[in-house]
Amino acid sequence: MVDSASLASYYSKARPFYHRFLKEVFSQGDITKLEEAARKGQVVTQDQIPLDSMLLFDARNFLRLSIFNLLAYKFLACGRYLAWSKVTLYYSYFYAVSCLLRLAGHAIIHATDPDGKIFTLQLVRQHGSHNYKIMSMKGNEHKVVWSNFATLYPNLSTQLTGKLTIEDRVRWNYDLLFPSQATEEHAVREVIVYCENNFLDPNLGQFSDPDAAEYFHELVANFGYEEIYAGDLIKEALRIFVTIARSSKYRADYTAFAESLTRDVDYFESKKETKDEVNKWLRLAAVDIGK
Repeated sequence: MVDSASLASYYSKARPFYHRFLKEVFSQGDITKLEEAARKGQVVTQDQIPLDSMLLFDARNFLRLSIFNLLAYKFLACGRYLAWSKVTLYYSYFYAVSCLLRLAGHAIIHATDPDGKIFTLQLVRQHGSHNYKIMSMKGNEHKVVWSNFATLYPNLSTQLTGKLTIEDRVRWNYDLLFPSQATEEHAVREVIVYCENNFLDPNLGQFSDPDAAEYFHELVANFGYEEIYAGDLIKEALRIFVTIARSSKYRADYTAFAESLTRDVDYFESKKETKDEVNKWLRLAAVDIGK
């Protein structure tokens, strides 16, 4: 299980924004040599590649993408695009999960040589060190990502959660039956529920009237849990970034990152209530970093 305090100590001297993605670096060499390194389980040290900083840089960008996809999901739902809003919400999960895995020292990288040959590898931090092992990735990437996530963050996911989440995305993405119903009455009612309710609001459904409270409890149980889960993943990533920032010699860089995310949220179109809630998280993160 990932411990944020340990991550704060681990990353305290790592500059958080390296401005080069892991894929760029691992795509520069000979793919054949990279495959051989994976077969041997070769270990890469910080003297060879500044992987700590690069993982932080990747994590930062995955968090941004998770937030963007959450905003896009709401925008699409309000446009009545049920199937694509559901798929887009999945990618908000997936990018947040990828962010959290990067922070924990796990990365799946698609290295590509100039001829277009692709080799998918896993980079895994070695316990008690700043070194990383290169390994081959076997199996479906999404399944591997969710499985790793359930192992490292059991408070946020289980193996079954990952399996069901992938299956749901596949149905809405590829099974003609699901998107083909987009204009039917039940689908229209469903997408309106997603649009009109700000499930990110922790006060939603807190009514003194027990009937009204029960209605909203059922609404969340049947529909809102998906949006809430995306928010929970993003907030956990922000919480860990804040914890790391407060122990880092580069604290100002993290503050600038939180502030840049607020500008990004303002740039995109989405439901105002959704944008306001996300910006609230980001403002709190910036304040907490500065404490």
